[in-house]
Amino acid sequence: MSKVSSWMATALWGLVLWSGLQGTMQAQEAIEVIRPQVSVQGRPIPIFRFGEGHQEYLFLFAGFHGNEPQGPYMLEQLMERFKQNSAYYAEKSIFAIPRVNPDALVHKRRTNANGVDLNRNFPTRNFVAGAYKGRPYYAGAAALSEPESQIVHELLSPFTSPERRDKVKILTLHAPYAVNNYDGPSRELAVQMARHNGYPARADIGYPTPGSFGTYYGKERGLRVITLETDNGSPQAAWQRHEKALLSFLQFPQQELYPQPSPLPTPTAAPAEPPAEPAAESPAENTLTPLPAPQELL
Repeated sequence: MSKVSSWMATALWGLVLWSGLQGTMQAQEAIEVIRPQVSVQGRPIPIFRFGEGHQEYLFLFAGFHGNEPQGPYMLEQLMERFKQNSAYYAEKSIFAIPRVNPDALVHKRRTNANGVDLNRNFPTRNFVAGAYKGRPYYAGAAALSEPESQIVHELLSPFTSPERRDKVKILTLHAPYAVNNYDGPSRELAVQMARHNGYPARADIGYPTPGSFGTYYGKERGLRVITLETDNGSPQAAWQRHEKALLSFLQFPQQELYPQPSPLPTPTAAPAEPPAEPAAESPAENTLTPLPAPQELL
């Protein structure tokens, strides 16, 4: 990890927890973790929290790949909904990282600043150290070798125990395959989302993904994981299509949303093979007020 100025290291130590009540952003508490929450190049990776309930623990991630700007935009729009209505997280705790890989978002590339695909850097049974080196799917020298994947892993680790597992739902946002991909015991959840966004619900993305987030937390750890792959349309079009599907993820197993969603257009067909380097779009601007650095975190 590159060196970071001392004030940033101090201010960002711990998970920044955020409450959207009354439309304000306040650092309410901090959870100590092993390292400052920064990327390879020292950019902050804020982690937002909504609610303090224990009925469910929801984890929302976007921006694993910097050439997929739709995910960060959609998650930030969803967070605006949380600001408007605290009922979305009543009796729940929702954790959100809208920009897991901020360096890549700046440079509009798939990999992080070390050239590692974060979605191939998790310690799955089929992880191969050094796989695809020099390519956009480089797995890294070791599992969890990157600070960005370590942050995600540390956030989730306390919630993978058997006594908490059944209360956990995880959503990651990607592009461009136009599918509600599910891992772990989440088929019914994917089917419910499919009713709202018109995409198929599938257990297989169509090609091998050693070291992937979904394989590790869904197939191997037994958590409910949804990877929503939107198409290559604009971030704004993605939000328009998927808003109700995202809300249904939050409300599952509740079956219906009100008002009823409007009919949706046919999704763009997904390519048969993963692109070597999908064409990037400029990442959408963060619509949230920048989070001020807390004066002191425990």
